[in-house]
Amino acid sequence: MKQQLSHREQQQQHGQRARVVFFGAAGTGKSSLIRRFLSDSFDPIYKPTVEELHRFNCGTDTAAAAGGGGRGDGEFILELLDTAGSYSFPAMRRLAVRSGDAFVLAFSVDDPDSFEEVTRIRDEILVERATLRDERLANGHEGGGGGGGDAEDLPRAAPRILVVGCKSDSREASSTRAVAKEEASCVTELDWGHRYVEASAKDGGGVMELFQELVGMVKGPGGDVRLSAETRRAQFRDQAKRQQQQQQQQRSKERPKRAETFPKVEEARPPGIKKANSCSIC
Repeated sequence: MKQQLSHREQQQQHGQRARVVFFGAAGTGKSSLIRRFLSDSFDPIYKPTVEELHRFNCGTDTAAAAGGGGRGDGEFILELLDTAGSYSFPAMRRLAVRSGDAFVLAFSVDDPDSFEEVTRIRDEILVERATLRDERLANGHEGGGGGGGDAEDLPRAAPRILVVGCKSDSREASSTRAVAKEEASCVTELDWGHRYVEASAKDGGGVMELFQELVGMVKGPGGDVRLSAETRRAQFRDQAKRQQQQQQQQRSKERPKRAETFPKVEEARPPGIKKANSCSIC
């Protein structure tokens, strides 16, 4: 019996939602790229990320953009999953690989070790996605025949991967660059068969092109990001506000009530003075 799909999975299956997972070594600038795109801002202070999920309605439609029929400029939710740059959460990383529709592998152009990390992460993604595909096939998702499954339920044989060289600031990259653009592009596009782009969250260069490329990957030819920077900032503020409210509500639920934790005890009062034995001094 085929498992019933969740609302999110139904949206994914009908091309209304996609999740892009950002991987890379700590400090490469993954979070800064997302922040620059969503809020058009840059924070120079490094803050380690455990895992953050951002949702962005970019309202695109491939058929409409190509001049065809289709459902017009309907809702299209792009989920951006920002992962930790360490190995402290292997189960979370494995789940992120399995839930992604596309992957961004980020490295810093001034750190050759971060490019080596991209190689390792890519290998991990290929192995995990192949394992997931085999599991789905074993469970009857043959995509026709007697298996009872659909081909679109299966993970892609070749995962959608985009490699991005971060911190390519126009003024500073020439003096601090340790990974040549030609080298990174050659390895990524010729050896691996993936797209390679460079971007800077600091000055915003290449960031919009990066996300246009991402939407094109998950939506196909004609998909693009149609909302203005002002609209993206408004969505970012609304989402941050909702997350803050949810955190406050969660803390309120977890905070024990005073009456339950500290039962009120009536204070003992000293016995009253007996008037019969009292005397008055005049």
